[in-house]
Amino acid sequence: MKRVTAIILVALMAFTLFACNGKENAATSPPPTQSAPAQSPSAAAPSSAGTGGGSVGFLTDSVDHFARDPFKIGYICISMGSPFIKAIVDSLEAFGKVLNYSFYAYDADHDYEAYMNQMSTFADQGYDGVVLGTDDAMTMRAYELAKEYNLGFIAESTAFLDESGKCIWPSVAQDQYGNGATCMNWLVDNYSKYWSNTIDKAKVGLIVLTFSPVAGIDDRRPGVYDAYIKAFPESADNYHVGDLVTTPSGFSVAGGDELVSGIIPANPQVENWFIVGLVDDWALGATRAVERLGKGDCTLIVSVQADSFIADLDSGGTGDIYVAACAISSAEFAGYMAAGLVAMLDGRAAPENLWPEWKPDSSQYAYIRLQGDMITKDTYKNWMSSTDLNAMLASVPGK
Repeated sequence: MKRVTAIILVALMAFTLFACNGKENAATSPPPTQSAPAQSPSAAAPSSAGTGGGSVGFLTDSVDHFARDPFKIGYICISMGSPFIKAIVDSLEAFGKVLNYSFYAYDADHDYEAYMNQMSTFADQGYDGVVLGTDDAMTMRAYELAKEYNLGFIAESTAFLDESGKCIWPSVAQDQYGNGATCMNWLVDNYSKYWSNTIDKAKVGLIVLTFSPVAGIDDRRPGVYDAYIKAFPESADNYHVGDLVTTPSGFSVAGGDELVSGIIPANPQVENWFIVGLVDDWALGATRAVERLGKGDCTLIVSVQADSFIADLDSGGTGDIYVAACAISSAEFAGYMAAGLVAMLDGRAAPENLWPEWKPDSSQYAYIRLQGDMITKDTYKNWMSSTDLNAMLASVPGK
């Protein structure tokens, strides 16, 4: 039976507040390209945010964006603390120069009242549309306010889902379960390349770093767990969930450090550790803890998202403890949202028919779920060259 290592005093409250939690499952994955239906749950992620296949709402849309007045587009998020979110903001701003919109980003810093007030401010200032990054406690209220203020809008990372899990507005997120499973499966397939000695499978441990108030993050955790239990059933009791909501530092690099610093010393029976950060900067914090504890020779760390992983490598990191990341291009991610929102604002698509190839069924709205690619210190530069902001900007016709 799995053991959860974190003080989840907010669990009952989270259950009632965060009604959209757990809506995704292992069977749903995005199409192999943006122009074809999904072939299987393991289908590859789209290679570019610009491949539309006859649909609209992509960077490669053949349209003169400068034949109209500029749109005013805003972005609001619960927190910009993550490098991934900061990179999304930078990309959204850059796309404004080629899709013809002005842009302003607002960080609510976990203040729900400030978030709601900013939506009112955008409406009062004549903004045309907004990209909304929410958590589960705020998702439905943000959806209601955007409609009330007559703003065009699109969801970032936390999809707009009703209580039954049905998508009720165009949303861009990750393949949460799939990306979690990808991280753990990579560790299973590759740990022997890093650990030369034969391991005792009954003495393997796993730490998953999560943030339970955000279902779009915590939904990655079951994918990690299922892959771990399949590979190491003997070590089910060595499974630990570190929930950053319980730490003094919260959603931060330091939060990951604090949790790992406590879990590893408390479990001396574990000889080899796997750590999966469901957000990349937590994996960086975990790395610092492992180095300080002197456990680098028996610990492998990976993450969902790769911005912190790449930054660590670029600043001299060895890639020998924090060894890999399930990379999601923040520029590709932002490209979907920017192009989709612009297509709705200028009338080329209605919310109901945007991205039909990404609709779970005919009664729902499009729900893009991006799959990641595992990268290491040996492969990350090649991955970056084909998925970075410059590559996405280059896909826009007539820029």
